[in-house]
Amino acid sequence: MLEALKNPDLSNQQHIVLFDLRIPRTIGDLLIGASFACAGALMQGMSKNP
Repeated sequence: MLEALKNPDLSNQQHIVLFDLRIPRTIGDLLIGASFACAGALMQGMSKNP
């Protein structure tokens, strides 16, 4: 995986899977998780629930 990040080779099937499927999905998951965390914090603050 580190090799693919350092020297991407688009003729290698494993590198293609990493860049086309895994990295975008991971970034999306992180953004969605952060959104849920912010929404939860806002709901706790609005309802004054410690």
